Amino acid sequence: YLAASTVMAQTFTPSYWLSDLSWHLARHLQHPDAGKRCPVREGTVVVQFSINRDGRVLAARVTRGSGIRDLDSEALQVFKRASPLPLPPDLISPLRMTFELPVRFAAGRCRAGDAAGNK
Repeated sequence: YLAASTVMAQTFTPSYWLSDLSWHLARHLQHPDAGKRCPVREGTVVVQFSINRDGRVLAARVTRGSGIRDLDSEALQVFKRASPLPLPPDLISPLRMTFELPVRFAAGRCRAGDAAGNK
């Protein structure tokens, strides 16, 4: 689950673009525990990223980690895999734009006993 909710984004960015951006990134997001029967790790990683007018990711860095290295790493990797991102609206004019988004990783829905076998 990826959420786009930052003060900068809410102030200067149309909500339809944030929705498109979140959907696009979510398609490329892979939970590090995806190969396990029951992913149990969850957390939120805040990533600051810069893009150009063509939607290419120029830089990405973790500004607030989840405390779980694999989740933090995947939160950065999703921006590399998803580039180019949806084109920013014409209302945003700089050649380089910087945003901050929380990337949320949720634990899988498990049946009783599944989590115990996946530590």
